[in-house]
Amino acid sequence: MKATRFANRAWAFVLAVLMTLTLIAPQALAANTVDPVKPAGNKIVVGQTDYTLVDGVTESDIFLNTREGNAQIAGFMTTIAPGAKATFKASYNGYYTEGSTPASRKDKAANLAWSMERTTQQAANYVKATGGNVIMAMNGDYYNMQTLQPTGYLIMEGNVIQTGNGGTWEPYFAVLKDGSYAIRDAGVDCSDVLEAISGPFYLIKDGVIQYNGDDLMPRNSIGLKADGTVVTFMADGRQSPYSVGMSLNDQAEFLAAQGVVTALYLDGGGSATCATKREGPSATARPTVWSARLPAPCCWSPRRRTTACSIMPPSPRTIRSTRPTARSSSRPSVWTPTAAMPSSRRM
Repeated sequence: MKATRFANRAWAFVLAVLMTLTLIAPQALAANTVDPVKPAGNKIVVGQTDYTLVDGVTESDIFLNTREGNAQIAGFMTTIAPGAKATFKASYNGYYTEGSTPASRKDKAANLAWSMERTTQQAANYVKATGGNVIMAMNGDYYNMQTLQPTGYLIMEGNVIQTGNGGTWEPYFAVLKDGSYAIRDAGVDCSDVLEAISGPFYLIKDGVIQYNGDDLMPRNSIGLKADGTVVTFMADGRQSPYSVGMSLNDQAEFLAAQGVVTALYLDGGGSATCATKREGPSATARPTVWSARLPAPCCWSPRRRTTACSIMPPSPRTIRSTRPTARSSSRPSVWTPTAAMPSSRRM
């Protein structure tokens, strides 16, 4: 049966989302061929199980560990090969609504209200609005915790919502109008961009690892190989012995070992998440425990099934001095990249 898989599932708040959509109707598919995962640093590969989402798109559930066997990492990698029958779509709460049209959404884009909604709900809203088939979703980027405004680029259906928030300058992942993908510096002309979301910084740029950090936590990212293959990776964390998480350097080294030459960090901590729809038995999930950056405790619900792949852009960049409290249930809950306030950076 079809099952929705959540890595580091949590009821977090999300502003924008990037979704991977199938371009063909769902059907039985032969398994895609993906390369065996290559270890990096002091890690070894304990296991790898591959699932075909659609032709050219493969989800790999991966377990890594140290040679001593004392620091297991559960990871979820999605590989989108060149020519795959899928593409990416960016989404933000309130943009895709049932009955909306490209024309009405263009009008809405000119004055989009900042609000929150769960990643899976944003995917469901997209399906209702367009009839599309979402197969994967991730959150990413930062946002301002006071205004809920993303801090980086947000472009949907060619409608430029913003290229930054105040003085922030973040690189961005883009779907170009010719159907190809790119990861670009802030400020690069985006007139040829159809969809885009940002990440706060590069993990890898032109084959060179850009960031060092040793804190272990859940983390997600997106990258490109030299041949145009897109790789997304989510490391579960803060759940020892099941999964201890990754450092920034761990994730950069892992992606580089898989042949990724440019990669953006999307989000980390309790709000980092991904969801996929695939054929196969229901997979159990390990919710992350309370995180200081979450507005509410993390938990996982297997009830929502989505048909799209999405990545969420805005994530908060602010540091809060007090433990967050659960928000009223009347407030929309979304998978959004955690952004911080102008004063500090969230990692």
